[in-house]
Amino acid sequence: MGLSLADAAKLAGISKSTLFKALKRGALSGVRDPVAGEWRVEISELERLYPLRSPVNDAAESPGNSHSTARIVPDEFIAERQHYERLISSLESERDYLRQALQTEQGERQRLMLLLTPPHPNAESAAPRQRVPWPLYLIAASTFIGACVAVWHMFSA
Repeated sequence: MGLSLADAAKLAGISKSTLFKALKRGALSGVRDPVAGEWRVEISELERLYPLRSPVNDAAESPGNSHSTARIVPDEFIAERQHYERLISSLESERDYLRQALQTEQGERQRLMLLLTPPHPNAESAAPRQRVPWPLYLIAASTFIGACVAVWHMFSA
């Protein structure tokens, strides 16, 4: 939708030619109405380049001054701005809640991973085993065979 160049100039408290120059140099965004052929400027875009003041502040600054350069902000714009400020506040609180939930979930995941991973080997089990020399295996095997032969002879006689 947007404001006409004349309305935007009144709202910003500047001349129409100043706004047109800002449009031409690209400092201000606007759309040319194809039917009427006039420029349209969004209020938010106008406020970005030329900050607007509310009527309450203007009345306090210049009471009774008819030649004031005070800028008047439409009530719809103030209501829309308050709506978006509430929306931003709501989204920020939701973001903070989700951050806290994510941190809680990450802590829980780390705790569960510690429960699932096997414990680290201690120093005793990590030490290399002592190997038994092979001649001892021969002695043990021959002793076992001898004992088996002795038992067999005892029961076969």
